[in-house]
Amino acid sequence: MTAIAFQNTVSTGDLRIDALLGAQQWATTGSGPLELSYSFPETDSLWSNAAGDYATGDGWGPANNFVPLSEAERAAVRQALDAWAAVANIHFTETADNAAGAGTLRFGWTDAPSTALAFTYAPGSGAKAGDVWLNALAAWDGLEPGLHGYTTLLQEIGIALGMKHPSEGTRVLPPYEEAFTATVISSSAYAGAIGSWVDFEPTTPMPYDILAVQSMYGPNLDDRQGDDTYVFIEGQRYFETLWDGGGNDTIVWQAASQGAFIDLAAGSFSELGAPLNYWSQDYNRAWTEGLTVALDFGTSIENATGGNGSDLLIGNGLDNRLTPGLGDDIVRGGDGQDTVVLAMFPNVYALEAYEGGEVFGGYANFSYLLDLFDVESAEFGKTFQTTIPLSTLVSGQAQVQLGRLTDLYLAFFGRAPDVSGLEYWQEKLLEEGRDFATISKEFAWSPEAQALFPPAASNRAFVQTVYANCFGRPADQGGWDFWTAKLDKMGASGLNERGAFVGELILGAYASTSGTEDQTLLTNRHDAALYYVNQLSSAPQEEFDAGINALLARVSGDPSTLTKAGEVIDYAFAHPVTLTGVMTDAVLLEQLWGI
Repeated sequence: MTAIAFQNTVSTGDLRIDALLGAQQWATTGSGPLELSYSFPETDSLWSNAAGDYATGDGWGPANNFVPLSEAERAAVRQALDAWAAVANIHFTETADNAAGAGTLRFGWTDAPSTALAFTYAPGSGAKAGDVWLNALAAWDGLEPGLHGYTTLLQEIGIALGMKHPSEGTRVLPPYEEAFTATVISSSAYAGAIGSWVDFEPTTPMPYDILAVQSMYGPNLDDRQGDDTYVFIEGQRYFETLWDGGGNDTIVWQAASQGAFIDLAAGSFSELGAPLNYWSQDYNRAWTEGLTVALDFGTSIENATGGNGSDLLIGNGLDNRLTPGLGDDIVRGGDGQDTVVLAMFPNVYALEAYEGGEVFGGYANFSYLLDLFDVESAEFGKTFQTTIPLSTLVSGQAQVQLGRLTDLYLAFFGRAPDVSGLEYWQEKLLEEGRDFATISKEFAWSPEAQALFPPAASNRAFVQTVYANCFGRPADQGGWDFWTAKLDKMGASGLNERGAFVGELILGAYASTSGTEDQTLLTNRHDAALYYVNQLSSAPQEEFDAGINALLARVSGDPSTLTKAGEVIDYAFAHPVTLTGVMTDAVLLEQLWGI
């Protein structure tokens, strides 16, 4: 081996750490990483037989039918070394193992007179200090992550770094605490069940391991300093601990139906992936546990994203962004200024505030339930993000304002909004505080509006078209004459006046002094348009289909037409046919609409 200095480990007074510290560790100087070499002995490698090293007949050593590791086995060792280096200030360097020298840590097979899978010589003065021996006579299940063989590699490397089994010596973990959920070096998979087993074992050092190895060598502050995203996928298996050194980080759960429990508190566990199956030592008792992914005690993760199952997302003391998918979800923000990122536009949410910081309700006609605790803001949008106080959503003001924006699309363009366009104007209106009258004027100046209604074109035709777009009827003669005359006075510079006219016409329709006929028609049409936009937003692979405009022309003040429009939209998104295809297929449309 390559000689390297060692020193006594230092007790911290924290049993989570001290129960895992052996007598000695490799010496460190300054703030740089511990430089530690490792190697894989070959058949021509040399071994020390000096006093204290490998004597003749030593059970754990090269004399008992030493065999070099295969290339696949070496790859597994490298992966296990990387797992430790990811969390601690240690730099492992592979070196040749031959007559010229060897690494401080050496890995080889031997025929040991023991049922143990492996044995490691702890840091110290002898040439064999740091050597890891794998027992070729023991029953191995493989070296892939999740198997007991890979966990053994993690354990033995931990011991080679100066750690010990938590049940050895005078400083030990109590039985109710010793388990793989605390330390990969445990002999029990489940806390309180001595000698218990699990069908998928840890693939990283666990929370107490990270505390212990960082107490000896410091944390790895070179990696995972940026904005990292940790993705977990439905149906896959996990048993690990996340260590992150900084940045604004996110845990993402990708699932079509399986719900997740994500807890961002440091030292906590989350339920991600397939559950773990445990057995007692004698296999007479079996149970299942969903907790699979831990956060290190020093790790801060700011954001969590759920899937399309029923998720529980829990924040921490930071300003968290918590994103539930489509499902019956619970979001607990905790301390900090927390934001819930919602999947659909504001119009579909019906929420009510309760005591204790709880907001509860549903969305998409209560297809899904949403329970929020200690959340201050809500965010909407994918291309353009809009963040508003949660109270604005609870009060219904956000929903009303979004309806007015949709009315502008119908009035000016005679069409439903596109997703990104509605997101853009939603941000201007709801977050930036731009008033509706100003936005109405900006619509008039848009290239699309000017293409449809050139400034020099007839104002009389413009007014008539807007009335038809909004209310499905001609303008009344008095209003038609008034607005035409007013717009004619402005000439080519009258785009602001055109915008003001449309804004006043829409707001006037909702005034308490106005009749209900126009208001009901306008509401039904913008509700149908928003239903389509929400469906489009949830299926980004689909493109805006102009067939929606033909469908909106069928929507009247009769509420049944709004229901039928929704059924047609649902059919188009659920079947391999476009909305235009539905609207141009007279037989199919008749079946859906029930004419």
